[in-house]
Amino acid sequence: MGFFSWMTCNTDRSISNSFSSRGTFPVRMILPDDTYVDETEYEGYGEFGGLDFYAQVAKYSVPEQVTGDVDYNRGIGIDLCFDNEESIAVKMPKFIEIIDGEEILKWEEYLDPIICPDQGYYNDEPEEEFYD
Repeated sequence: MGFFSWMTCNTDRSISNSFSSRGTFPVRMILPDDTYVDETEYEGYGEFGGLDFYAQVAKYSVPEQVTGDVDYNRGIGIDLCFDNEESIAVKMPKFIEIIDGEEILKWEEYLDPIICPDQGYYNDEPEEEFYD
């Protein structure tokens, strides 16, 4: 299984994982009901604060299909994000970089997250060069 990641909605920064030379930074995953979980050591596999991103997509997009099996729910969420031929309105969690003093907006006020083209993993490239 490879890594995957997204860009933060408020700083447009890749959520790098703990295996990356860049290390991690605090990220908040905001859910469609405006609850949230924080993650400080993202490992790169889609789990933030103990919640799987794609399982949450399933939970909020097609609650009638969700079971108690996280792996099953995750599969539904992946299908919704990448193979959604039924045109179901997909409700994705939103990611923000946690910045002291910054106002946290409601879920609906952030754009859907964009997938990080580098999957949150970087070798030796300095972050300053990547974001210039």
